[in-house]
Amino acid sequence: MENNLNRQSSLDNKIDLSYIGGILRRKWYLFAISVFVCILFAGIYLYRTHPMYNVFAQVLVSYDDGAGSMGATLMQSLSLGGVGGNTVEDEILVINSHSIRAQAIKELKLNRSYSSPQNMLRKRFYYNDSPIEISAPDELFDTLSIGMNFKINVNEDASRITVKVKKGMFKTLAETESDKFPFTVATPYGIFSVDTTKYYVPGEDLKVNAYVAGNSLLAEDYAEALTIAKSDKKANGISLIIDDINIRRGSDILNKMIELYNRRGQEEKNEMAMNTAKFIEERLAHLYTDLSASEEKLEKFKRDKNITNVEYNAKILLEKTNQLENSLINAETEFEILSMTRTFISNPENKYSLIPNASGLGTATDAILAYNELILERMKLANNAKANNAMLKSLNEQIDAMRENIVVTLDKGYEAASVRLAELRNQTRQSQYKLGSMPSQEREYLELYREQTIRNTLYSFLLQKREENQLVLAATTPKGKIVDEAYALNEPFAPNKKLVVIMALFFGLMIPASWLYLKSMISDKFDSSDELSRFTMLPILGEICHSRRAATEALVVSEKSTRSIAELFRLLRNNLQFMIPVSSSAGGRCVIVTSSCSGEGKTFISMNVAESLALTNKKVVLVGLDIRLPRLAENMDLPKTPGVTNYLSGAINSVDELIKHYSKCDVIVAGPVPPNPSELLLTDRLTTFVEELKRLYDYVVIDSAPIGLVSDTFSLTKFGDVTLYVTRVNYTKKSFLKYLNQTVERGQLKNVAIVVNDTNPKLSSGYGYGYGSSDVE
Repeated sequence: MENNLNRQSSLDNKIDLSYIGGILRRKWYLFAISVFVCILFAGIYLYRTHPMYNVFAQVLVSYDDGAGSMGATLMQSLSLGGVGGNTVEDEILVINSHSIRAQAIKELKLNRSYSSPQNMLRKRFYYNDSPIEISAPDELFDTLSIGMNFKINVNEDASRITVKVKKGMFKTLAETESDKFPFTVATPYGIFSVDTTKYYVPGEDLKVNAYVAGNSLLAEDYAEALTIAKSDKKANGISLIIDDINIRRGSDILNKMIELYNRRGQEEKNEMAMNTAKFIEERLAHLYTDLSASEEKLEKFKRDKNITNVEYNAKILLEKTNQLENSLINAETEFEILSMTRTFISNPENKYSLIPNASGLGTATDAILAYNELILERMKLANNAKANNAMLKSLNEQIDAMRENIVVTLDKGYEAASVRLAELRNQTRQSQYKLGSMPSQEREYLELYREQTIRNTLYSFLLQKREENQLVLAATTPKGKIVDEAYALNEPFAPNKKLVVIMALFFGLMIPASWLYLKSMISDKFDSSDELSRFTMLPILGEICHSRRAATEALVVSEKSTRSIAELFRLLRNNLQFMIPVSSSAGGRCVIVTSSCSGEGKTFISMNVAESLALTNKKVVLVGLDIRLPRLAENMDLPKTPGVTNYLSGAINSVDELIKHYSKCDVIVAGPVPPNPSELLLTDRLTTFVEELKRLYDYVVIDSAPIGLVSDTFSLTKFGDVTLYVTRVNYTKKSFLKYLNQTVERGQLKNVAIVVNDTNPKLSSGYGYGYGSSDVE
């Protein structure tokens, strides 16, 4: 027995698969119902949920460079820094900007969505085919910061039209009725017009739900459905993906966003070209005046000096001083460009404009490139940000600081160019001095000619750049070349029907399993013999099923009875005979029947075990030794006296006077309840009493007191050959079983076997085998 208890303690922490299997077999209907309900809900979910599609589009970002367009050549020549320097990440930021999403929603009229109930479980969503349309000024949708639900009901002849406007689920903003279309609905946020479309079918009841929201609010919502990323690490492509239940709507959104992105890029390019054109026109006007003055001076000089062949003489002189003159012209040109650039950047009107400048400015060129990159970045940010934006303020501070550095750099370059120009002029004068033999008018002519040549070169250069800039303005090449227009896969990505069904099956099995597990953990009683075996290693001698007749018939075993419960008692009897140890001593065998507490069926089991043993043609006596709360006499409808207590107290000295005959066995009832039951059971008369009964009978069945309440049964242990411990399903507490284990381990009970009472007959095999089972319900 101690080995069994040790084995029990080692099994407590292990998972008993047979026990779990038993639960599944007994509660199969719970799993069937749960799986059915979960599959039903899964079907409803799949029916209610509209399929969600991935809509894709791809754009290749093109950058302006020397090989790309004539406009790019102009920008490169004028050193417009930042052109062509944007990265794909910058373009992703632009195409996914809040302003582009809001503008796409505005142009596609997605700020109004419509639906109507298709049936009790499903809705129909409209896109450009709604029978009802709600309209309002565009400015209202630009400023609207909330979402509103319009519930529109139209009867068959459209003679009664009701509209209820709600914010959220509970707040009503407006209610109105009308007898014809169109009509207006006044809300705290503006006035809306309700009218029919070409899709409206007269003569039918119509219910339409319209959701109206501001462009900015919906732009935030669509940001969650949009995924915009770089197509490939090595390519300049951008992939756009949107999740939508309507493929056409998703495609329109992506195509519109690409269109707006290209439109913005074209506007930025045109703005840059317009600023360049303005600068060129201003410089051309100034140079035209200077060039005209130079040509007039040269013409007047020839006329006054009556010189006709001075060009030939000048050509000879230029050939001799070609190197110096060319260097001087280049120096004059560079000096003039520096002067123009200083004038442009010093003008307050050009504070945040791109700085155009000819190449060849040394360190100033790099500074202007960096400066123009910041200007372009500020232009992009200013389109989406407010004036008080922290990032915009920070960028303004960087631009101001860099402008000051450029001014300093240009001043230093201007001074250096002045020094170099002075040196060249000095060298030219020295060369002219060596040619002192030349007439003074020729030298004067050369100065006038050189001045006119410098201005003419600058004028021609700017004319060429003006034409190139016109090409930029005329160019319409989109910044984002469409690789794939918006398209969707044939199959929706959600809901995943297989996954939903699998999850329904999973939860259908897990819900009852979890419930049964929690119930088992929370309940302080066992509900089957399988569960009982988890708490004790003591042998289960038999199970007695629930019987309706047992409530009215204390004795269910009879010689001719073939009912299931009678057969179970016969099976219990056979198992009991194997439990009784073989002994060489003469006399009958003693069976002690006890339990944990009152109500577990101890007396019922005692009576029927005794009767079952008596049916084997053995002499059997049933003794009521539960002297504190005797039930045997009452259950068997026998006189309560005389009884055992009369004999133990000495009132009666003969055992024969106590014996009463009942059916196939003899019965000795407990007798009157004594004031000192514990002391009475410790007298020597009890030993004499039991020994006398063993001498007279083959089996002595003792109905003793519950061990969980009193210790009377422990006084009888020495007489017993086997102890039947009666438990009852959904009645005996698990803590009593732990106490039973401890009692057996201490040796207070010996040769203990358990009888499980009141089990469910439908959950045990063999009940009623070959017999009727009407008595087990």
